[in-house]
Amino acid sequence: MDNRVKKRILSTWRNTDIRKSFCRLVIACALGVFVLKLCGYTQSESGEGPEVHLQRVKDLHKFNEWAGSVKIPGMKIEKLALKEEDFRQYGAIKISTPEELRDKKLNVKILGDPETGDVLVWIRPQASPLAAQESLMQSIALATAPLPNYKKAEKGSKNDVGDVCFYPVRVWIPKETSQPVIRRLYFTRNNVLVCIINDHEGKSHYLDTLKLAIFIDEKLIKQLQPPYAAVSAYQIAEGETLRKGHYVLKRSPVPRVFVTGIDVKVLAKRHLQDFEFIRQGMVWNWGRQYVFLRPTDASKVEITAAVYSSVQETEENVLDLLNSWSGMSEKGTPSGIVIGENCWFLRTGQSKAGTITFIRKNVLVNVFSSSYELAEITAKKIDQDIMAEAPGIRTGASVTPPLINEIVTPAKAKKGEPIEILINATDPAGEKLSYAVISSSGKISSTEVENRKIFLAETSGIYKLSVCVANESNVFSKVGTVQIGVE
Repeated sequence: MDNRVKKRILSTWRNTDIRKSFCRLVIACALGVFVLKLCGYTQSESGEGPEVHLQRVKDLHKFNEWAGSVKIPGMKIEKLALKEEDFRQYGAIKISTPEELRDKKLNVKILGDPETGDVLVWIRPQASPLAAQESLMQSIALATAPLPNYKKAEKGSKNDVGDVCFYPVRVWIPKETSQPVIRRLYFTRNNVLVCIINDHEGKSHYLDTLKLAIFIDEKLIKQLQPPYAAVSAYQIAEGETLRKGHYVLKRSPVPRVFVTGIDVKVLAKRHLQDFEFIRQGMVWNWGRQYVFLRPTDASKVEITAAVYSSVQETEENVLDLLNSWSGMSEKGTPSGIVIGENCWFLRTGQSKAGTITFIRKNVLVNVFSSSYELAEITAKKIDQDIMAEAPGIRTGASVTPPLINEIVTPAKAKKGEPIEILINATDPAGEKLSYAVISSSGKISSTEVENRKIFLAETSGIYKLSVCVANESNVFSKVGTVQIGVE
């Protein structure tokens, strides 16, 4: 190297800006190497292949701690039952899988436009849940090089789809909503792997990837054998929580035996021997209420009970009931005794009256008494009856509730004039049905014909009416809705 070159190099190095830029580059490289080593994603001197990288991804997400675990044990999907029409609600679709192979794998493209982009869905049954989870980790490993950019959904969170679910650390936040949107989502349900890739970043409109994942997961669950066929994924795993309004509950495991009917009068004869039955009536879909009175001191006990087709429906309805009250219920019981799988109590002002509300399996029970101690004792005895399948408690492998077939309303209606509502419903058990209708506004009255109600609206507008029915065993239907336009 001649002297002229040396002088030029020294002159360049003396330039403060160049020297600072070089130092920043060295520091940045050093920090990059440090971060890669810290995360376990640098290659060794001998060179690491994909297997080593996959193992590091597994270790990062503690794969060995949850590998093979499922929320619905002992179940396997041999053939996919998802059909082309299942996806048409999301728009035009294209299925690249040959029709004769669609029960073994499914490749779906939900076609978008310049505003929405396309969504790709891959569904693959594997030999076992462990095999599906291994394939899941391979997909995540391919998407996490060199740095980990996917995270595992926490149990009970809104992103907890299937048995195990992964989604990107980086999410897209649209300017219109300022709410984070997940672009890609990978999950397994038993032995099935599902991958969803939503190419919508930067678009003003988009398809909700999470809702699509939940829809697919529910379809997969319905392929599993009873008693799980009618049960949602989000109440199967013990230890998960559900929050609505002011209340939160710990979700219960799905029972092997469901309650298929409860005769409150039979239970009362056993536990309220000195009380007389006064009346009964429906309290919306939260149960049928039975009122008992003790003639000697006018003490009153009201027992409201409802049987639902799933544990999930029971949990959601009890939270709706608690949130409907003006008073705030407390978790547990004042005495400390355990009642049901979730229990709350409410004291009525300074009086001795109080209420115990609890759920056990797929049953919701509410006990009110002018004596709080009596309410607690009665609730505990009913809970014990449910667990012991005592007389008055009917059980079975699944619940088939009454079905609302049709809600008939006039095509046109005028304010101030009676509007007839006819509810056509059937009960597989062949029992007599009771009917309930509610509306956020307007007046509803009964008629001599039990499935015929009268609705009266004082002002013009669109009114939404909700309807439910229950049989004599206190098994409740799903809620049906209808809209009435009033001129």
